[in-house]
Amino acid sequence: MVLLIACLSLSTLGQPQKRKAQQSQTASAADLQRQRDLVSLLESGKLDQADDLTRKAVAAEPKNPNARVLRGIVLDHLGRLEEAEREYRFALRLDPVGPMALTNLGVLLARTNRSDEAIVTLEKALAAAPDHKQAAFNLSVLYFDRKDYQRATPMLERVAGVTPSGEVTTTDIGVLVRLASAYANKTHRRCKSCSQTG
Repeated sequence: MVLLIACLSLSTLGQPQKRKAQQSQTASAADLQRQRDLVSLLESGKLDQADDLTRKAVAAEPKNPNARVLRGIVLDHLGRLEEAEREYRFALRLDPVGPMALTNLGVLLARTNRSDEAIVTLEKALAAAPDHKQAAFNLSVLYFDRKDYQRATPMLERVAGVTPSGEVTTTDIGVLVRLASAYANKTHRRCKSCSQTG
């Protein structure tokens, strides 16, 4: 497995609040600020402070799926994978289609050699949030590693922002190289099967 990206995306946070009218906008704003703070702490390597922030968030709001996911992310960074997985799964009991929880759980499953379960989990994330680029990218990595270029290619096209006219909107060289490789391998496999049957 070459690369899997954990999901800490502001665009996916707060979606449970949209689905659950009973949660207040204040909770959503608090979740967003907590996530911004966590991103800053993780980027600066302040894992102890990140651990403290998420522990307090879960203690204050034990049934907040976003707080649980953020806690899982920190535990994952700390190498406490079983605890991280428990937090992601708890978040999913609270919000069964939470894309951030599904994506992070999928990444953890893949990193712990459970790729079949990771694929199912990431497919659920994309079903819940079709525009979720991190879920699409991670799913493409799993398919690509299995040499399933037929499935990897549309995921990579989604991440690269390929338009119906064939234009690519991303400048991420890693995505572009992987997409080019998937195209080449997909074509190569098709040519091999044509020469074997002809």
